Amino acid sequence: MQKEKEDAILFHMSEELRNIMQQLELENKQLHSKWEAMEHMQGDEDSESKKKMAEQIQELKEQCETVQTFAQTLVIKERKANDELQLARKALIRGFQDLITGQTSIGIKRMGMLDQESLEKAFQQKLSEHDAALFCAKWEAEIGNPDWHPFKVIMVDGKQLEIISEDDEKLRALKDENGEQIYAVVTKALLEVNEHNPSGRHPVNELWNYKEDRKATLEEAVEHLLKQWRVDRSNLKRKRIEEDAGST
Repeated sequence: MQKEKEDAILFHMSEELRNIMQQLELENKQLHSKWEAMEHMQGDEDSESKKKMAEQIQELKEQCETVQTFAQTLVIKERKANDELQLARKALIRGFQDLITGQTSIGIKRMGMLDQESLEKAFQQKLSEHDAALFCAKWEAEIGNPDWHPFKVIMVDGKQLEIISEDDEKLRALKDENGEQIYAVVTKALLEVNEHNPSGRHPVNELWNYKEDRKATLEEAVEHLLKQWRVDRSNLKRKRIEEDAGST
C-alpha cells in the first residue's frame, strides 16, 4: 500500500522535532544544574574564581535562553506546516465536491457516518425498513452526542490511543440486541468521528482512496483532479469539433 506522503512527512517532522525537543530539554536541565551548582560553590572561592564562575553562569544562562528560543521556533514551524497541509486538504475537498461526480477511485468520504450498505445487509434479516430508519436516526444522534464518550485510552508504542470501551453500557446493549455486525458498523463510525472531529462530534468530509480503503494523499487527489480535468477538456474539444463538423 502506498504511504500517505504528506502525512508521513509531517509524522517524521513531528518525530524529529520531539526528539530535538527532548534533547534540548535534557541539555537545558543539565545547564541549569551546572548553573545552580556553580552558584552554591561561589562562597568558597576567591575573587578570580568567582569572576570566572560568574562568566560561566552567564554563558550557561544565554545558552539556556537560546535553547528555549530554538525550541519555540521549531514548534511554530511544525504548527505552520501542519496548518498548510490541512488547508491544502480542505481546498482539495472543495474541489472534489465541485468537480468529481459518480463513483471514482479517489473521492470524498463522510467520516463518522453509519455505513448504509453494511446496515442494509444486516437489517434484511433483523429489522423492517421503518425500524431500520429509526435505528439510524437514534444512533446517528448518539454518535453526535458530545457528552457520550465510549472510549478508553491504551498505550501503543509509547503513544496514547483511544479505542472503543467494551464496558460501555449502550454499546454492550447494542451488541446483545442487534448482533456483532451492526455493533461493528456503529463502533466504526464512532472511531471515525472521534479521530476526525472529536470536538464537534459530527461527520466531516475526507479525501478517500476507495480502491485501497484509506485516506487519499494530497498527491493522489491532485493527480486525480488533473486527470479528470484532462478528460473533461478532451471531451469538450471533441464536442466542439463535432459541432463544427455538423454546421458545415
